[in-house]
This record gives sequence, structure tokens and C-alpha cells, in this order.
Amino acid sequence: MIIKVKVKANASKTKILKENDYLKIAVAAAAKQGKANKELIKFLKKKYGGDVKIIRGKTSRKKIIEIIS
Repeated sequence: MIIKVKVKANASKTKILKENDYLKIAVAAAAKQGKANKELIKFLKKKYGGDVKIIRGKTSRKKIIEIIS
């Protein structure tokens, strides 16, 4: 499954804010040294299960994620 994600870093807790064309997710980690990406991957693994991989947007707020179950 491929999903489009828009990330908001430095949130109080990691949660889904909105679902439209992009899945908007608040991440409780700083956008430094890949910490927000790691938190995002951990959150999506817990929510959807399977393997999670960032296909595009490793340094951007907008990402394309692949979830392999």
C-alpha cells in the first residue's frame, strides 16, 4: 500500500490529525538527524503493521510511504 503523508514535527504526541489526499500526522520528535522519520515509521508500523519504507521525501514534510504487509 502506498500512502501520501504530510508530517508536522515537534508535536506533543504522535497522532493522525487529518485524512484527505495526504494523511497529516503530528510527530512527537524533532526534525533533526532523522528523528521525526524514525518516529513516523514506528507509529505507522504500530498502526498498520508490516514493513514501512519512505520512498520519497526523506528531508521534506511531504512524504510518500510504502507499507508492505
